[in-house]
Amino acid sequence: MLGDFSKSAVTLKGSPYRLRVKDGDYFITESYLSGKEQERRVEFTLGSRTIRFKIKCRPWMLRLMRRGKFLRRMLPAWHAKERAFRSWYFDVADQFAAPADSASYATWLKVLRLPEEVTGYREVRYPKMELAQKRAEEMLASFSNQHASKKMESL
Repeated sequence: MLGDFSKSAVTLKGSPYRLRVKDGDYFITESYLSGKEQERRVEFTLGSRTIRFKIKCRPWMLRLMRRGKFLRRMLPAWHAKERAFRSWYFDVADQFAAPADSASYATWLKVLRLPEEVTGYREVRYPKMELAQKRAEEMLASFSNQHASKKMESL
């Protein structure tokens, strides 16, 4: 079947789809699974190449992938950025030691809650992950500087 992207919308088998072209990329928006319009994107990293394409996922496809855990070993770069972010967060959480003062505790609480802001699809999530890491580093650096200056004052 050929897609005619000069039209802004089509109906296939009774289901409406929006079509658009942006910067040479073709987008099809569907509402079959969730009831609200969404664009589906699949991305694989094979070696040094990243392969991206749009796909309309049917429920049976998602169930099949849920059972395809073996693919995670075959594709080591599968969700590598998400795994690196999780490892970073675990490292930060391991550094936590309950501070005596409430200001330090509040800072740690803010740092440990930063990943709650990391949501959305890849294009949205990846910048949020970088921002959360940067904000945590800044908070912990200012916390370390304050803690070091308090130690110097007590000497």
